[in-house]
Amino acid sequence: MKSEKIINWVAQGDAKVEITINVERSVEMETAYSDGWNVELGNKTYESLEITIYVNGKCKDSSRCKPYPTSNQEAIKKGAYASVGHTYMNEEKYNLIIEAIKEAERECISEEYLEVKAIENEKVKIDEEKELESEKKYQQALKSGLCPRCGTYCYGDCTSH
Repeated sequence: MKSEKIINWVAQGDAKVEITINVERSVEMETAYSDGWNVELGNKTYESLEITIYVNGKCKDSSRCKPYPTSNQEAIKKGAYASVGHTYMNEEKYNLIIEAIKEAERECISEEYLEVKAIENEKVKIDEEKELESEKKYQQALKSGLCPRCGTYCYGDCTSH
């Protein structure tokens, strides 16, 4: 599903600013192309965000990332709060854009997307648990004499040569 939101305002010097936010969320079959065999791996979610800034009808900047608060001290002194691409903005405009993105994201959610996303999140959670368990086993092995350098129980012989 796709959603588009447009925000307009007039900036200093009568410049007409238009920000177009396009959000797309869908479910696609993930396929591995393996030596002539097309192996279907199952459904996978796809998410896309594009923000385009037009000033007086001309494209000034675009980004595929959400706006983020800036750490540029010079820009902050001039009243900037966040940036989209290379374009700085104040906190009011930042909040307008974030709210429009959230609204567009809400419009792009389907039942199928939610189901597949839940499965993906569960897989991530399982992988994180496995990683933690593996780390615990490794730490326990280190306590019982595993050499972190060579990965065996050499008791220091690997460094004596």
